[in-house]
Amino acid sequence: YATTPFFSQAGGYNSVPVNLTLSSPDPNITIYYTTNGAPPSNTSTVYTGPINITATTVIKAVAYSSNLNIPPSFIDYHTFFINDICYV
Repeated sequence: YATTPFFSQAGGYNSVPVNLTLSSPDPNITIYYTTNGAPPSNTSTVYTGPINITATTVIKAVAYSSNLNIPPSFIDYHTFFINDICYV
């Protein structure tokens, strides 16, 4: 499997917008992501730079290798709550 994308920050509650970067140690992959909670695929948005998260969002990401013999990575996801109130 391709290496699962690395998120620069874990999801959670934030009082300010988050600039999220996605990366992989493998230079031969392309990272795709979604911001609506849908599972990403190789037809989703291609990651090209930091994602500016200004509202509560679920980011899901997957990596595809340029080597067609390597299956896509597992999907990873994090939920970012921006200025949401947490009631416990």
